[in-house]
Amino acid sequence: MERVARATPTLAKLHIAQGYLGRARAMLDRLAASGTSPAVLSDLEARWGAAADAARRQARINALRKLLVAVRKVRAGARGGSPWAR
Repeated sequence: MERVARATPTLAKLHIAQGYLGRARAMLDRLAASGTSPAVLSDLEARWGAAADAARRQARINALRKLLVAVRKVRAGARGGSPWAR
């Protein structure tokens, strides 16, 4: 199990905002186990969920861009060179 800094709602928000979603998730789990207010936990869970969705969207975009570059390279090789190839 990875070491997690003392879990506080403020520190969890900071981790979420900076994109450290793995550590933020561990902090949220620790906060839930420690009996933090349900209102605070639901706010943090919503923030984490939104950040995770954004990270997934960005990962899909990056994967599609890599695929497009690979397709352009294959097409350029088949035609003997093309201005489309990058």
